[in-house]
Amino acid sequence: MRKKSLLDSGLTVVSEYRPGFPSLAISLTLKSGAARETPEWNGVHHLIEHMMFKGSRHYSMLDIATMTDRLGGHLNAFTGREITQYYLKVLDEQAVPALDLLLDMVFRSTLPKKEVHREREVVLQEIREAEDSPETHAFENFFSRLYGNSGLGLPIAGTCESVSRLKRDFLMDWYTRNYNPANLMVTSVGNMEHVRLLDLVSRRIPDSDAASPSQVLPVPDGFRPGTSALPNPSLQQSYVIVAFPGLCASHPDRYAFSMVNDILGGGMSSRLFQSVREEHGIAYTVSSFHESFQSSGVHLLYAVMEPGQVMPYLEIVAGEIARLKAGGISADEMERARDHLKASLALGLEDNLNRMRFLVNRELFHIREAGVEDILARINEIQPDHLKQILDTNMLSEQAAVFVYGPGNNGKNSPPLFSELTGG
Repeated sequence: MRKKSLLDSGLTVVSEYRPGFPSLAISLTLKSGAARETPEWNGVHHLIEHMMFKGSRHYSMLDIATMTDRLGGHLNAFTGREITQYYLKVLDEQAVPALDLLLDMVFRSTLPKKEVHREREVVLQEIREAEDSPETHAFENFFSRLYGNSGLGLPIAGTCESVSRLKRDFLMDWYTRNYNPANLMVTSVGNMEHVRLLDLVSRRIPDSDAASPSQVLPVPDGFRPGTSALPNPSLQQSYVIVAFPGLCASHPDRYAFSMVNDILGGGMSSRLFQSVREEHGIAYTVSSFHESFQSSGVHLLYAVMEPGQVMPYLEIVAGEIARLKAGGISADEMERARDHLKASLALGLEDNLNRMRFLVNRELFHIREAGVEDILARINEIQPDHLKQILDTNMLSEQAAVFVYGPGNNGKNSPPLFSELTGG
C-alpha cells in the first residue's frame, strides 16, 4: 500500500511496503532536469549528477565505491528532461547503510574542486562519444529542431561549449540553491514499513535543512512541425524520425494513446513492423514510442534504412496512418494491443525498481491511479471511439515533424512535408 508524508524540512517521502520481497529499491529524485536549463548553462543537472559520486561530507569517493560493492546492490543515477534521480537496490538487511549513503551523497556533496575539472572532461568525452553514435546524434538534433532553444530542445548532457563554462563556484551555488529538501523526494519500495523509513530519513535530514522550493524555469510546449535533414556523408544508413504531438503524463487518454501506438508500431505484429520490415523489407529497425512530459508529449516513429529507401518508407508510414483513420482498427487488433499493454505494465511492475519509478511518476505528474489494478481497469474500459479520437486529433499530417539524418535523401536537401505524402 502506498503511503506519503511531507516532513517539516519540506522533503516528500513516498513508500510502498512489500514484505514478500527481501529487497529494497530506494531513490532520491530531484524535481528538475535538463528541460529546465538555458543554453548558457545547459548540462548543469547532468554534471552535478556525476559529481554526487565524487565525495560527500561523510564519504569519500573511494568510500562510496567501496560501500556500494560491500552492500552487494546496485547504485546508479540518471538525468532526464524533467527529473534527476539517484537510486539503490539492495537486500532489505542493508537498508540502513544504503539509505545513509544515498542521503549523504545527495544532500551533503562536497563537489571537490579537482574532481569537478576531471569529471567535466569525462562529460565532454561522453558528449563527443554521443556525437559519434548516429542514433543518439539523430535524436539530439531532432529534438533541437523540434523544440528550438526551449528546454526540451537542449541535449541532456549539454554541449561541449556549455559544459566547458561550468566551473566549480557556479556548480556549488546551483547545487546549494536547488538540492534542498523541498525540491527532492525519497521513494522506497520493498520490505520497509513507512514509519521506519520516516524515522531513518528524519534523523538524517533535520528540519534545519528546510528551504523553500527553488524557482525553476517552465517547460514550454514548443512543438514545431515541418521537415528537415542533416547530411553526414560518412554514414551508410539514414536515420528517419517522424513525430506528432503527444499527450502529457497525466492526460486521461494516455492509455488509449498507448494502444494506438502499439497497433501502429509498438511491436512485431504492429502495422509498421509488418509492412516496413516483413512485407517490403525496407528496414531492420522500425518502431514507435511515446515520451510524456508534465505539460506535453511527443509521439515518435523511428527507422533506419538505406538512403534510397527514405521516400518509400515515408510513403508507407503515411499510408498506414491514412488506412488506420479510414478503415479503423479491427476488434482483433484492439484486443491484441489491449492484452500486450496490460501484460507489459503488470509484468514490469513486479520489479521493485520499476514500482519505485511508477510511484515517482505518479507523485510528480499527479497521476491518480492507485495501483496496477486501477490501471488495468482503465485499459479494459477503452473503446474503439477512444482510439478514433486519438487518430483524428493527434495524428494530423500538418502536425507532423520529419527528420532525416544520413548520407543523403535522394538528392534533396530535406524530405517532403508529411501532408504532401497524404494528399493534405
